[in-house]
Amino acid sequence: MGKKKPVQTKRLDKMDTAYHEAGHAVVAALMRLRFVNVSIVKQGTSLGKVYFDPNSTVGRASRKLFKPLPPQEMLDRIVPVLLAGDFALHIARGKRGIREHGIARSRQDFGFSEVIFLEYGTARTGENGTANGYRGEQEGRTIDLLGDNWLAVEVAAHALAKLRTLTYADVRRIIRLCQAAKRLHQ
Repeated sequence: MGKKKPVQTKRLDKMDTAYHEAGHAVVAALMRLRFVNVSIVKQGTSLGKVYFDPNSTVGRASRKLFKPLPPQEMLDRIVPVLLAGDFALHIARGKRGIREHGIARSRQDFGFSEVIFLEYGTARTGENGTANGYRGEQEGRTIDLLGDNWLAVEVAAHALAKLRTLTYADVRRIIRLCQAAKRLHQ
């Protein structure tokens, strides 16, 4: 039998997963990429997942039917969603300066669809004419989206940790309420 993790470690793992998935879900909702739900229910090796409609562009990519790649306009909406989970987790852990110092990423850090789009999707060129330019633009955009909507990410993460599943409508409602609260405090 495996060694049992202390309860506090399990709670931290759950919050890490909740922040990661909340980052994906909030940015997906901001990009108007409808999903069925976001969940932190463990299934196989996955600790959580944003479930997209299997017939959507993102859903087909998740099922390995990504050829041909979506048009540039769709990629510009998908790539920030894929980056958002990892960025949200690092921000939640208190890491600052993501843009300046970068995040150590490897294939093990991402799910299948994240790897596919980050490897093939970011092969497109950015304003400076390079693939790294495109990826840098998308990273900057993702950080801006998360920063402007961090309260929504936090609320969604805590709701996920408690409820384990949220729908697209739940996430949109959280975003609207947090944006209204932010306007009141300005």
